[in-house]
Amino acid sequence: MKSRLINTVPCRVDEEEIDKRCDALRKELQAKMNKGGRDVAPRKPLKAHQVHELADAKIKESERLRSALKISKDYEEGSHWKRQEERLRKAMERESSAQKEKE
Repeated sequence: MKSRLINTVPCRVDEEEIDKRCDALRKELQAKMNKGGRDVAPRKPLKAHQVHELADAKIKESERLRSALKISKDYEEGSHWKRQEERLRKAMERESSAQKEKE
């Protein structure tokens, strides 16, 4: 059997060994996830009338996602488009004032 090498791995490990290790790790992580694992805080399902707790849980979830995606705290959605519109508006104002000066 011919051994294929992966360029990004500094040592020589064939694909079959990588697949075996991945499968073993996947099974281990699945088992941890299924039984709740030590790393995961136990969660109680919230009821619909617990609106404050639901809101708090949603804020915490959003913060974890923002942190995972490395989005800054002061990020404003659509800010790129606002800056682009502002530049376009200023360019149009300069163009119209230049035309008025020619007349």
